[in-house]
Amino acid sequence: MFEVKDLNKQASKEGVLLLQSLSGWNNQHLMSKYHIPHLRKNISSNITPMLLLDNFSVREADEVINALSDNKIRYLHLIPNCTPIIQPLDVGVNAIFKRIIMAKHLNWMISNFDQVVYRKLNSDQKIYRSASYDSIVTWIFLGLKE
Repeated sequence: MFEVKDLNKQASKEGVLLLQSLSGWNNQHLMSKYHIPHLRKNISSNITPMLLLDNFSVREADEVINALSDNKIRYLHLIPNCTPIIQPLDVGVNAIFKRIIMAKHLNWMISNFDQVVYRKLNSDQKIYRSASYDSIVTWIFLGLKE
C-alpha cells in the first residue's frame, strides 16, 4: 500500500476518483459512500444500471445493499467459484503476473528485513511491511517484462 494523497489531488483535477483504505482492502464504507454514488452519478438517470458482484463479504453487507437500493442500482451476486469460467484472465495471465509480483515482494521483505517500516493499521494491531512507491512500480514494470 502506498500513499495517494498527492496523486489524488492531481487525479481529482482530471475527474478521476481514487480511494484507499488503510488496509488496502475495499470495505463497505468505501462501497456505500463512494463507489456506488460515483457509479450512479456517472450513468444517465433514465438508465437503471445492473451491477454484477462477486461474493466478497463486503459486497453482501447491509450497508452496501441499502446504498445500491437508494441509488436505484440493480445488482446480482455471482455464484461462488465461477471465476475460471467468467474471468479466464484472472486464472491465467493475471495469476501469473500476481505470482511474479508476490515473489518480488517476498524477496524484498527478506532482503530488507531489518530496514522495513511497520505500520499499525487498526485496533486489531495488525502490522504490515511497506515497500516504497518506487519499489512497487519497479516490480510492476519488471513483472510485465517477464
